[in-house]
Amino acid sequence: MSKPAHPATYNSRSKRLLKSTDLSIKEIAFKLGFIDSPHFSNFFKQYTCMSPKQFRTY
Repeated sequence: MSKPAHPATYNSRSKRLLKSTDLSIKEIAFKLGFIDSPHFSNFFKQYTCMSPKQFRTY
């Protein structure tokens, strides 16, 4: 069984995907291995103090 990636890894990958692709937040969540987009959004907001949607338009 592989060890989960460090939260900073998910955070940097999610930021890159949000800024450089037109993938939906749901698609990014699944691409990163989250079980659903609300779980991803909560995780993202915990580390950036803004939602993925806010970050994308920031």
